Amino acid sequence: MRTMAFRDWEFRKGRNCTVRLGTKWKSLIINGRIKIIDVPGNWHIMFVRVKKIIACPFDMLETKDIRSYHSSKIKTIKGLYKLMKGIYEKEFGPFRIVTVIYFDVKEEIIGE
Repeated sequence: MRTMAFRDWEFRKGRNCTVRLGTKWKSLIINGRIKIIDVPGNWHIMFVRVKKIIACPFDMLETKDIRSYHSSKIKTIKGLYKLMKGIYEKEFGPFRIVTVIYFDVKEEIIGE
C-alpha cells in the first residue's frame, strides 16, 4: 500500500482530490487503498480508496477537475497554480504533467 503525505489539509466527507506533479501516482489502482499521513508529523490520518486518476499537462486542467480539491482554500486553477508553484518552485510550470487523484472520505477531517 502506498502512502501519500499532506502538509495543509482538510478532507470533506465524500469525494476529494489532490494534484501531484509528475506521473508517480498515475499507477495507483482504482478502488485500491492508500494511506494518508500528515507532514511533518508523519502521523496517520486515514486510509482512503482511489476512485479516479487523471494525468495531463497542468494547463489542460479545468475548474471542474479540481472542484473536490481537499482544501477549501483552493477553488480555482489560478489558486492551484500558485500553490503548486510554491511547493515545487522551479520544477513546476503550466506545461508540466500533473496527476489528479480522486478518493472517497467517510467523514470530514480538518487538520490544525
